[in-house]
Amino acid sequence: MKVIKTNDFPSTDGSFTRSTVGNFWNESKVLTSAAINVPRFNYNPDTSNFEGILIEAASTNLVLNSTTLSTQTVTVTSGVQYTCSFYGTGTITLSGAHTAVMTGTGAFKLTQLTFTTSTTSITLTVTGTVSYGQLELGTKATSRITTTGSSVTRAADVITGTGLIYTTVTDPNAAWNVGTTYALGNKVRYNYKIWESLQASNTGNTPVDPSAWWLDLGPDNMHAAFDTTVSTSSTATTQMTFVLKLGAINSAALINVDAATTRLTLFDPTEGLVYSNSQGLAVSEILDWYDYFYDPSIIERTQIVYTGIPSYANSVITVRLDTAVSEITSIGQALFGVLNTLGGTQYGANAGITDYSKKETDEFGNITFVERAFSKKLSAQVFIDNIRLNKVQNLLTSLRAKPSVWIASEDTRFEETLIIYGYYRDFNSVISYPSYSLCSIEIEGLT
Repeated sequence: MKVIKTNDFPSTDGSFTRSTVGNFWNESKVLTSAAINVPRFNYNPDTSNFEGILIEAASTNLVLNSTTLSTQTVTVTSGVQYTCSFYGTGTITLSGAHTAVMTGTGAFKLTQLTFTTSTTSITLTVTGTVSYGQLELGTKATSRITTTGSSVTRAADVITGTGLIYTTVTDPNAAWNVGTTYALGNKVRYNYKIWESLQASNTGNTPVDPSAWWLDLGPDNMHAAFDTTVSTSSTATTQMTFVLKLGAINSAALINVDAATTRLTLFDPTEGLVYSNSQGLAVSEILDWYDYFYDPSIIERTQIVYTGIPSYANSVITVRLDTAVSEITSIGQALFGVLNTLGGTQYGANAGITDYSKKETDEFGNITFVERAFSKKLSAQVFIDNIRLNKVQNLLTSLRAKPSVWIASEDTRFEETLIIYGYYRDFNSVISYPSYSLCSIEIEGLT
């Protein structure tokens, strides 16, 4: 049994800015330009792997006509570290402030060299195909900065605040405006929620709950995936992307997901890309061809857990959900935190659901159904080493009023049943043996 103790989600959003354009590689291996203040989501042009958002310090490309580089001499500062880099199969021979030969290995493979200058002038002699050449201060190559007749500076990518930094998800409702008059039934966005006007001639009344003027309808579409409720979902008709800054994490869980593929990356402003992984939502085995063609929802996964993520205090998380053409993509909860191990789950775990749907039978025996939310539930026995019992007790004490992700088994055969987002109702330990204890735990899922 493991549990992800989730990080608290900030009550306000952060933001992203960059005062110049910036380049990135798209999924088709084309170098693409992002406008001012627009985040860049990079793909490795060699492997086509998704690398998430780029967060880089400012940098200046000192070489000219970088797209197809030719021989040139560049003025540099003596005694300073520079990095020279390019794509292609050609060769750059460095002379003057540093002597070296750089040989490219492929059209989409990056070749780079970091060195310390000894004088103030360096010559780059180019032979063969050298594309997107770059010479910049620092100890590593950054994203491509396109130049023509002069050097070009790319401004820093700046993240302010924490929480949700950026998303491609939108909401059809306009933001509430203090000077607008709203009619009965009008809907607005305010404080990350959707509000419905309860009266006509509704002017200057701030949406709050409780209120005679406004009804709280729940989270807006951008924030539904972070509201601690599984039954409310962020949805889109195309690919969905979220960028978040939530402090140090080592695990993530995506709950109630409808997509073809989920992708998760971590980008550290100092180290660069430190984690990239993707998981599909199709099950590994097809048990019935009829279900595959006519009811694929039966054989689709609805929750994904990412573990083994390196922990960086200032990391920026990118979550991307891809879907097939013309299908709706959705996610009920995106959760991030630290994974803790309780002990080994024993066979005999009891799992099920609590259904809150309404079924009524009238005097003639007619049954009416009203479909409502449901929650998962689980009871299991766990072997815990006695040397860890105090730690587990303290951990559970800290989780007694905190929803978490409970993982009774990492076997994909049981993930839909034995992975639950919720809270524990009861926990008991029996000091069974000198070396380990037998503990029972009951988990109640959230709707």
